[in-house]
Amino acid sequence: MRNRSKKAHAANRPDVNGEVGEEEAFKKALNFIRYRPRTTGEVRERLRRWGCRACVTDSVIDRLKACALLDDVKFSRVFMEELLNKGYGYYRVRGKLLEKRLDRGLVEKMMDEYPHDNEVERARTVACRRVSRLIDEDDVARRRKLKNYLTRRGYEGEVAEEACRNALVVDTELKRE
Repeated sequence: MRNRSKKAHAANRPDVNGEVGEEEAFKKALNFIRYRPRTTGEVRERLRRWGCRACVTDSVIDRLKACALLDDVKFSRVFMEELLNKGYGYYRVRGKLLEKRLDRGLVEKMMDEYPHDNEVERARTVACRRVSRLIDEDDVARRRKLKNYLTRRGYEGEVAEEACRNALVVDTELKRE
């Protein structure tokens, strides 16, 4: 049997009330963030579900931040870039960032950096990929379905409308050739 102090042993198992000790919580949190990057809010929520007291949760999060294993700013930048590459619009990106339990102030700061200047072009690219699936539809239905699709992906109505016009013109020109 290994020689361990009582204090170290007690920190690794739940206490009498079934609450998780700090070392066990830290190990669980490390395992939780091993699979993919997580936000402070996600880790905090998971630790709460595991039965950790608030002081243990705060301590574990502080340790993870000190080890540079939790960085919400870096996470939000990388995640926002991934969402943009998937073709999501402003509202969907904002919603997804909030779903990750990021601080609202940080989300608003990130949305200030959102690339509005090429929003229509990104929406048009998404629309051009999608329009080929609507080949059997009449023009009115194609426009309606395409606009609804872009709106669900987080684009404003005007942006979606303009992207639809562009995509349908390109699609029509391709059919003629």
